[in-house]
Amino acid sequence: MGTTAEWKASKTQTPWGVAQDQKNIARGIIGYATAGHGGIHVSKTKNQKIHQAWREYYGWYEEDCAYAIVTYTFPEYFSQREYEDAVGTLKRWYWKEWEEVTGEILSEDECPEKRRDMFLKKYRDDWIVISAIAIGGQPDKVEVHATRGGILNLGGVKRVFHISKEEYHNNKDPYFLVDPSNPKYVEVGVLE
Repeated sequence: MGTTAEWKASKTQTPWGVAQDQKNIARGIIGYATAGHGGIHVSKTKNQKIHQAWREYYGWYEEDCAYAIVTYTFPEYFSQREYEDAVGTLKRWYWKEWEEVTGEILSEDECPEKRRDMFLKKYRDDWIVISAIAIGGQPDKVEVHATRGGILNLGGVKRVFHISKEEYHNNKDPYFLVDPSNPKYVEVGVLE
């Protein structure tokens, strides 16, 4: 957080636990650090200035990604570098909201999360690999587990295939698709 304000001791309750330190970034914008996490809290007045597409109802913005919403909305309180980092974070992790707020349509090349989301939407009914392991005694093969749409559900059906290690590692898509009707993918089991 790029202000000249200093961190000082705090006992404020945050969504991440009791704060150890706080930093008054600006009137109505306070950074908090806890033993394990932290973030920024904005006042009701400041929170109303944040676009509704990414506004957090209670005004708490965690430090990993959501902080970028505050930095982007109030650039006058942050350094140029912090602002640029925030823009990159928003484009990657909040790409849908970024497009809504700015009107800028991101390409899948510049936004890996958009590429992933579009892939999963397009292939939601297909068998997508969720895990892969080496097969002892078969160095040219990989055992993969696939679910419909790549959904990681504990109660769902997983199909197990042996596939070419080379093909698996040369895949350019965000995920590997398995076509059970293709004889090059040898189905070796079903896990339920």
